[in-house]
Amino acid sequence: GLGLAHGLADAGADIAVVGRNETKSAAAVADLKARGVKAISVVTDVTDKAAVAAMIDRVVKELGRIDILINNAGMSIRKPPHELELDEWNKVIDTNLTSAFVIGREAARRMIPRKHGKIINIGSLGSELARPTIAPYTAAKGGIKNLTRSMAVEWAQHGINANAIGPGYM
Repeated sequence: GLGLAHGLADAGADIAVVGRNETKSAAAVADLKARGVKAISVVTDVTDKAAVAAMIDRVVKELGRIDILINNAGMSIRKPPHELELDEWNKVIDTNLTSAFVIGREAARRMIPRKHGKIINIGSLGSELARPTIAPYTAAKGGIKNLTRSMAVEWAQHGINANAIGPGYM
C-alpha cells in the first residue's frame, strides 16, 4: 500500500491513508507529507459500512474529491478448510472482498456525478492458484477479479475506470 501511495504522491496526488493501525498510518502520512503532498490518515474498520461511509465523507471534505481509489485491504487466516471456523472465513471475505465492494460503491457515488474516477482493486495471483491453507483468501481474491469486471461494466458509462492488479506472493 505504501509503495502505491509513494507512486501517486510522486505524481502529485494528495493521499488519504486508510487503515486500522493508527501508528502505522500516521508514519505513512508523515512520509508522504515529506514528499510535498497533502496527506491525511483516517483510521477505519473497512468491514464496517457506517465507518466506511464516514471515512469517504471525511476524505471528500478534507481533500475535495476522490479521483483514484485503491482497495488494498487484505488479510488471511491460514488453516485447512475443514479446520476453519465460519467466523474466520467471514473475517477474510469481509476484509478482502466485501470491503472493496462497500468502499468502491461509496467512492463511485461521489465519482458518478463528476463523470470521472479510477478504481484499482488489489487482487492476487492467488485467484488463479490454489495452495494449502488459504481457501478464504483464494475465494476472496477470485471474487475481487469478478467484482472488478462488474464495476468496470457498470461504471464505464459514468467515466469511471475499474481495474484490478494481481500481484504474486510477497
